[in-house]
Amino acid sequence: MPGPRLDPPWSDSFPPAACAGRDPELWQSDSPRDQLQAKAICRDCPAEHTCLLWALHHRETGVWGATDEAERWQLAPDIYHDARPDDEPMLPLFVKAIGA
Repeated sequence: MPGPRLDPPWSDSFPPAACAGRDPELWQSDSPRDQLQAKAICRDCPAEHTCLLWALHHRETGVWGATDEAERWQLAPDIYHDARPDDEPMLPLFVKAIGA
């Protein structure tokens, strides 16, 4: 039985993300200053939690949902070390990890 569906944060199912139209390099930068700026933009975004769930599910790099990869690893270390196939539904684990 398939698990809950997770739409991408940029889909029509959600309000426009605060990062829309901005330089995507800001969210992939290694610069602490850029990461802080990206996280600040994320914190005011209506899609913040959706982006965080998306990043956990897809093991994204960079800033997503006001977190960087190290912060997401701390939130849900089992997800980053899990050997299950990428297509196996894991949304319930993500929701539990972020307390949503």
